[in-house]
Amino acid sequence: MGEILSVFPCLVRIASLVAFCLALLGPSSARAVNVTVGGTTYDILFLSNVSFNANDAVLESTPWWGTDHLTAQDFANAYNTQVGVNFDLTGSVDMLYFIYSDAGATQVAGARILDTGVCCGVTTTANNSPSPSVHFAYVAAPAGPAAVPEIDGNALAKALFILFALGAWLHTRRAKNKITATG
Repeated sequence: MGEILSVFPCLVRIASLVAFCLALLGPSSARAVNVTVGGTTYDILFLSNVSFNANDAVLESTPWWGTDHLTAQDFANAYNTQVGVNFDLTGSVDMLYFIYSDAGATQVAGARILDTGVCCGVTTTANNSPSPSVHFAYVAAPAGPAAVPEIDGNALAKALFILFALGAWLHTRRAKNKITATG
């Protein structure tokens, strides 16, 4: 029994370190951001390092697709004002496009925000060439009438860390009480 108790503190330290590291990492998936345009709130996400052509079904289902450039600019302005720059992923100049139409065989047109905060010029970009610095905005699909809230991985790791620490403390306390009672 004494050997098990002597190994237990080492295991507690290792498990605590692992749980702490998991708590620091946090979730890695992209999260939708709320943007309100014309009194309606939309959940906006963006695709990175992909071509428009490979994702045309998603990108052509946006509220600004098939409209004039002013609607795309309204969404880009609202995003820039309400969210700001959250798409600087490469360390160089990143661009977030709100694509609203085809612009020829190899181009699409959209309102663009630069990660420097410059907003919201209308320009074109290649429709078939992925680039790490080009991101395409889209609207998240509605989750349905009774969406189940997602557990944030970061909160789960913290809760597990607290429960493990409590369990370790109780186990150590019980072991000390047994030693005191028998000795």
